[in-house]
Amino acid sequence: MFCNAITAINSKGGFLNEHSFIMSWYLIGPFQFRSTADRPAGRAIHHEFMSPEKIPPLHSYAWRFSGGIGEKNLGDIDLNRIFGTAASDTAAYAVTLLWAPEELHELQLLTGSDDYIKVWINGRLVHTYNMAARTGRIDQDKVPYVRLNQGYNLIVVKVVNIDRDWDFFFRLADGDGSPIEFHQQTITGEEWEDICREIERKLLE
Repeated sequence: MFCNAITAINSKGGFLNEHSFIMSWYLIGPFQFRSTADRPAGRAIHHEFMSPEKIPPLHSYAWRFSGGIGEKNLGDIDLNRIFGTAASDTAAYAVTLLWAPEELHELQLLTGSDDYIKVWINGRLVHTYNMAARTGRIDQDKVPYVRLNQGYNLIVVKVVNIDRDWDFFFRLADGDGSPIEFHQQTITGEEWEDICREIERKLLE
């Protein structure tokens, strides 16, 4: 299985490249929902389309892998391309493990999405956007004081689409805003499951 690892904590100069974004994800979807006047689409970001959504079990669902190959725009995870459809009123999840060489404090999480997005790190909710529908772009949302543990960290992203385009962007920066760089690595499915169980155990402590 594939995951991600930090290769440079301080990428000086502030220039973004293909290593500035997390591109290796396991994805599941699309989940359909019906928006009405009484149940606007913005509420869908809070609906659990699978359970538990903050620490999803890979063995219980038919996930598909995307390594970002063939994306048109830098950092763009194009969900319409991945799922082969441009359906309206849909949701999807993206999951990855991110290895950090040391405990990192006060990072910045920078995301963008079409349309709504929710992010958990190690089972803890760190970001939600469900205001107006929008076109996804780099760095639309900035979340300060994000923390990574030493070793593997579980990242879960939920993206809700209202109509047509459907994508998201995900990167991290240090406290000064310098990009953090990543590369893809491999682990076994058993290692992945063991890591998630340990993250869940710590969350319950």
